[in-house]
Amino acid sequence: MSIYQERKNDLQVLVKPVVIGGGGKKKRSLASLLSLHHDSTDDEDILVDTIPSKPTMNMNMNSNSNKRRKVVSIDSEWKLKEVPELPFLYLKERTSVVVMNDEPQRIASRIVQCAKKMNAYGQYCTTKAKATLTLDEMKFTIQLFKVSEKERTNKCVIVEIQRTNGSSIKFHKTARALLNAAKEKDMIRGSSSSAAAAQETSGSSSSSSDSNSHLVQSLSQPRLQTQSDEKENEKQMVVFTHTLEVVDALLKKDRVDANLLGMESLQLLTEHRSSSDAMVQFASNVVIAGEQQFEDIQDTIVSLIENGCSSSNQDEESSPNKDNNNNSAEEDYCRKIHTSALSILSNSLKNFVGNNSVVQSLADRLFISLLGELKRADVTPQNACLACKCLEEFFLKSAVLRNRGLELDVYNVISNCHNIGITSYPLLKSASDKVLQTLGEAKETNTK
Repeated sequence: MSIYQERKNDLQVLVKPVVIGGGGKKKRSLASLLSLHHDSTDDEDILVDTIPSKPTMNMNMNSNSNKRRKVVSIDSEWKLKEVPELPFLYLKERTSVVVMNDEPQRIASRIVQCAKKMNAYGQYCTTKAKATLTLDEMKFTIQLFKVSEKERTNKCVIVEIQRTNGSSIKFHKTARALLNAAKEKDMIRGSSSSAAAAQETSGSSSSSSDSNSHLVQSLSQPRLQTQSDEKENEKQMVVFTHTLEVVDALLKKDRVDANLLGMESLQLLTEHRSSSDAMVQFASNVVIAGEQQFEDIQDTIVSLIENGCSSSNQDEESSPNKDNNNNSAEEDYCRKIHTSALSILSNSLKNFVGNNSVVQSLADRLFISLLGELKRADVTPQNACLACKCLEEFFLKSAVLRNRGLELDVYNVISNCHNIGITSYPLLKSASDKVLQTLGEAKETNTK
């Protein structure tokens, strides 16, 4: 006899009605008497036999599909249908402002314009007057309330901003600019502060390019070195090697927090605003060429760009009953580490000085993956912007890659990204402009 048949026989015994009391009129099941089976219809004469069916694979597949989140495209405008009233005894956040005698739609339009200048993207809810935006891995919400006319004689709209996660310092800078933009009288100051915040978040690309050109000139000009300079260079190389060893050790650990810390550290090591020129050069060569004993670092970066966080799908299939909180935390981790890998590659390509054949071999591995990021620009414009920067460096360093881009019709994909950047993400527009210019020049050269 199988285990399932034994369980069926036991359940039939439990649900069989038995007589209770001296009158013999009331019947209840044995399971209800033992408090093993709760049923609200205990007073009925006969209970319904509820034997569970055999488990099937479709149930697990449906549970997995329900756990997965929908892919939501970003919005470019905020059209308000209605604004909710301020609840009674509602405690406002400190990051809020009161706007007097102004239409809610005009306030929402100014907020959207300011958010675009700061390269903040997300979804704008028209019915709830609520926006959920993201700016450099920092998430926040914007909520509009109105005060009933019975309580006030003039129109009053309250704009409130709350941080969901991310850097609190960056949030206060962003919130200050958005709240200033909500007030028309402070629109000029809000736009200037938003432009400054956009320059901070996007990174000083011009300064990094200038420092990179200065570094190339210094490397190309031979100069005499004294013994003291040679000793300093040796000490510097020891420090650089030890630093990359720490990063390599973090990436090889089996803890997700250590992996994310290693990726963020490597990202800072490839940026001129946080590291010296020599350190940036050393880290970039490690990422692009796999120099020294750090080939695993390059393999990790390439794997994260090609496959993303593949462990998330495996864990999701192995544990279909996982909580939504765990899923969201895992999705946030995968998104952060994937974006960090794209940023590291973009910085390293910009600062790499070496043989272009190494760059071409790396592009052969990542070209299709970067093209896939561009096709998802309506969902993740930040990743598409970083992919545009990587393709720009690939095209500038290799004519073969430029011709390959023309063969794969990358021009139309970049044009679509350019249109998305115009409506919702200015950084993507500027990055796609450079790639379109490079591909246009290559197309004219081929026609000649």
